Amino acid sequence: MRDDNADAKVANLAAIATAEDNLEGAIAMCKSMGYEQAQDTMRDSLDALEAAAAAALTVKADYDAKSAFATSGEANTLCNYPPKAKDAAQEPRVKECADGFCCGAAQKFLKDGTKLAIETCQKSTGVHTYTYYPALPEGAAVEPSTETWRFQCISGAQKLAAAATAALAASYMMA
Repeated sequence: MRDDNADAKVANLAAIATAEDNLEGAIAMCKSMGYEQAQDTMRDSLDALEAAAAAALTVKADYDAKSAFATSGEANTLCNYPPKAKDAAQEPRVKECADGFCCGAAQKFLKDGTKLAIETCQKSTGVHTYTYYPALPEGAAVEPSTETWRFQCISGAQKLAAAATAALAASYMMA
């Protein structure tokens, strides 16, 4: 019986050694497979980031083209006064509007009472709104929604005031 126990003990120790070897091999294989899986995930993540960056560049190029100001003096040409230097006379408007267009102010009031305004050339008649393109966030995958602002000619009001002043002066001269 002692020999049987000794033989069983030797067999069990051999089985334990084989199991430990198999365990070490399984752990090594699992680590190898995990490393490969991590590399595949990293590659997929980098590819997704690259595709998102390319899409963001396309969105930016399209949005910049849509939101660009014209320079011809026609619709969407900036006609604001340049910033006034301290103790200097006001310089003339950046751009004069073409015939049939007026310089006007597009305005929006924020909830806190702040007034945002942009002065652009628009058609003299029939235009009462302006499409405002908000700033595009860095790396945006989609364009932000445009906003519709109220628009009113301001250069026409100056001409009307000049005409009214001339008419008043003429009537004063006649009296």
